[in-house]
Amino acid sequence: MLFHLKELVRLRMIPDDWPRDFIEKAEKLNGEDLLLLVQNKNQIKERKIDSKAFQKWFFGGVLLDLYKFQSADELAKKDIPKERLRQYHILEELFQKSKSQDPFVLQLKSVFKILSLLSNGDPTDHFEIDLKKQEIKRL
Repeated sequence: MLFHLKELVRLRMIPDDWPRDFIEKAEKLNGEDLLLLVQNKNQIKERKIDSKAFQKWFFGGVLLDLYKFQSADELAKKDIPKERLRQYHILEELFQKSKSQDPFVLQLKSVFKILSLLSNGDPTDHFEIDLKKQEIKRL
């Protein structure tokens, strides 16, 4: 099923949902490259971020994970390494704080905001609905 989703994302979703020039530029970047777009090496060192650990994945993986969340909500977390989820969170935070007006950086900022919103929704596995309080409680 994962193979099917990868191919669906690659062949249909990415070309339909994202500008071609953005994808051509972004797909060559690994996580460390993305980190360096919003922080310089000294800032990374000050924050004690292991930038080398971000080299293990490329932007295409970010989009695949985004579509995993779109399709499976929080259940997608079972298929994404915890370290990478933490790295995505760091990047989302840094892109949101960025004051850059560069169109490419703004597009990346949007991608990480969308990823954050999709990955932090209501519970979809093992929850209880309290109809009186109109709340969803994670169990």
